[in-house]
Amino acid sequence: MIQQKHLSAVSNWLARISIKQSDLGGHSICPFARMPHIVSVEKLRVEEFSDLDNRLTIYMENDILSSYDQLEELCRQLKTMNPNFVFLPDHPHKINRINGLETGNGEFPCVIVQTKQELDSARSAVAKTDYYSYWDQSYLKEIKSFD
Repeated sequence: MIQQKHLSAVSNWLARISIKQSDLGGHSICPFARMPHIVSVEKLRVEEFSDLDNRLTIYMENDILSSYDQLEELCRQLKTMNPNFVFLPDHPHKINRINGLETGNGEFPCVIVQTKQELDSARSAVAKTDYYSYWDQSYLKEIKSFD
């Protein structure tokens, strides 16, 4: 069951990362952002990801129970088990920015799940623009390490 606090957090996050930014040359933080399927869980564990489908999905912890390092390790495990999907960690204690603009939800530990094919297609489209020129190369490398 989706927690109302998660729905609110994701709606606010989506609104913020969808706005075209002058600091990004008119691009938004996430040019293809859209409302995902949301799954609320007590704690993010491998077992929570047993019924993956092709929907963009965000699995969110009810409270901050996992560290960023734990989420990162979980995403790497899940990637090995599900190579057709990309698992991206987001944690309120790890602030990431693109050209000074914060990218994360800032409230709950979560894992964003998307098919590799869909993400690759979106990345190919934005790669034809100057979008990635606004990214710090170490952050871009970090994000792509989850592919």
